[in-house]
Amino acid sequence: MTQRSESLTLHALVTAGGTREPLDDVRVVTNLSTGRFGVAIARALAAAGVETVLLGSEAALARLGADPRIRAVPFASFDDLAAALRTETERPPDLLFMAAAVSDYRPRARQGKLRSDAPRLVVEFERTPKLLPTLRARCGPRAFLVGFKLLSRASREELVTAARRQVEAGELDLCVANDLARLGGEEHPVLLVLPEGGVVPLEGAREAVARELVAFSLRRARAQAPLVGPPLATATAPAGREEAAALLAFAQDARLFAAGSGGNLSLRAGPGAWSTPHAADKAALDREDLHWVTLEGPAGRVRASDARRPSVDAALHLRLYEALPKLRAVLHVHDALALPDARTDFPYPAGSGEEARACLAALGRAAFAGAWPGGSFAIERVQHGALLGLAEDPSALGDAWARVHDAAVARLRALGEDPTAWRLRPVFEGARPVGAELACTGPEGPATALFLPPAARGAGLGTRLLELLDARGDLVCAWKERDFFLDRGYRQVGERRAGCLLEPPSRRADLVAAVSVCLLAPHAGRVLLGRRARGAYTGAWSFPGGKLEADEDEAAGARRELLEETGLAASDPVRRFSLAVGSEPAYRVACFVMPVPSTPPPRASSEFSELRWVPLEEALRLAVSPGVRRVLRWCAERARQAPGSVKG
Repeated sequence: MTQRSESLTLHALVTAGGTREPLDDVRVVTNLSTGRFGVAIARALAAAGVETVLLGSEAALARLGADPRIRAVPFASFDDLAAALRTETERPPDLLFMAAAVSDYRPRARQGKLRSDAPRLVVEFERTPKLLPTLRARCGPRAFLVGFKLLSRASREELVTAARRQVEAGELDLCVANDLARLGGEEHPVLLVLPEGGVVPLEGAREAVARELVAFSLRRARAQAPLVGPPLATATAPAGREEAAALLAFAQDARLFAAGSGGNLSLRAGPGAWSTPHAADKAALDREDLHWVTLEGPAGRVRASDARRPSVDAALHLRLYEALPKLRAVLHVHDALALPDARTDFPYPAGSGEEARACLAALGRAAFAGAWPGGSFAIERVQHGALLGLAEDPSALGDAWARVHDAAVARLRALGEDPTAWRLRPVFEGARPVGAELACTGPEGPATALFLPPAARGAGLGTRLLELLDARGDLVCAWKERDFFLDRGYRQVGERRAGCLLEPPSRRADLVAAVSVCLLAPHAGRVLLGRRARGAYTGAWSFPGGKLEADEDEAAGARRELLEETGLAASDPVRRFSLAVGSEPAYRVACFVMPVPSTPPPRASSEFSELRWVPLEEALRLAVSPGVRRVLRWCAERARQAPGSVKG
């Protein structure tokens, strides 16, 4: 579809409330939906300047009241709603939110009134047709379709899986998923499940969540999706297919493509690129499955060398090749452990022009901050995996992984492990393999181990990778490095051979909320550190901090702890870090970097045997408590990039 003009008024259709199916001439079967969330969505759309129609139940329209911005259309039964949708979609809407609770079953029609004196009543129900899967064909490819999935007392995984099935079955642009057990009062938490597979949580009061949902939907609906043109003549495809096939073989051997259609790759060739096709099992492709794609015209029309549909990311890759002349190849992977050079800030639809601009903007910000020196890169796409851009010979990627792989296998053998029981794949810093992720399945379920060669240790990579594992919720297998994990919020839950199994902080419900302050004097290049006088890390240097009080704002709690322990005050924070510390007990620490213009002497504190301003380079050499070194590295890196300033 072409990009929507923001100068034109968009037209939206919202359904809200529950259907009522007649049991007889007197009674009905219905559900508990009040339509409040659908009404809130309609109001948020109208407030955003969108021409809005609300198809609502009696209860929903009563909640709407008289609102001149919204045209109200009533429905009662399934048939009423189906008829209203047919009428209102004769003019296809730009956005359609199917928030109504539609009856899945209805009683077979009966005339008259059922007797009420029988000891038992048996009613036969029939299945109602599904409305959602019919809307794409009716509304066309340009409409932004939003479905809703409600479960009760389901796990997050079950809810997300059900929503993803709905997205696929209905060709939806978004599914809003929630659990009845989590809804209460005015709170209305939801999960936005994207076609790319990502999940965006929204929390808060019903009206606030509706506004966020509408803003999110409008931003994605206005994105420019890639256009696909007719196939090219095969003879026009240039050389490069063998090199692309070698890159594909590397990705498959390194287990970067799981079974299924997720992920893709391309390699620059002439004015286009050799690429994997759309909706193909990337783990099973070979050389003959690759096709050549190119981008044509001002609208960016993608054309392929055969009749197969190009990857949804093809337009994105081709735009990156246009903007970055030294870029040789692009590899998109899901779920791999990758420490990125840059991050996008919004989950635009895959392959859209907006996503390409967001990726280039992210690289620009990273270059300005000194985090990306140019050349190869890794971009973390919001809710859509990592994009690895290769500026050097792609074969170097396979060579680097082979060295790491062999070292990891040797390490497993030295530990008495059978390497064939483990699945190995690369761990990336940027686009460079720096370690290995090792996965196995045992009686306790799947577990992950990390391997970093000696040359990659001591630079903070382990701590950063642990945070990625924590976010995934993986059980971790550890050997001699057990204490490293225990110091960072992990808890032992089992044993494996000569090692142990550890539960990540994200699985624990017992973490204590805490705060700390990295008080930084940018012009002096110094931070305030104290040597702990007691506790688990006695003798280690750390930041001022402590437990967060009930219902206390994190930043306010950090300032309170700073004042209590040092007598000093600070300005607003420029960065927040989330750190897991300790095992029994364990803490989730919000650490704030707060700059000050000078280095005033701190007040003596019983928490510290020593408390002083320390030059950043010296601070990095001290024995510090867990998490502190990561914050110090960030401060030192910013100081090196822009002396006198750490903001960014």
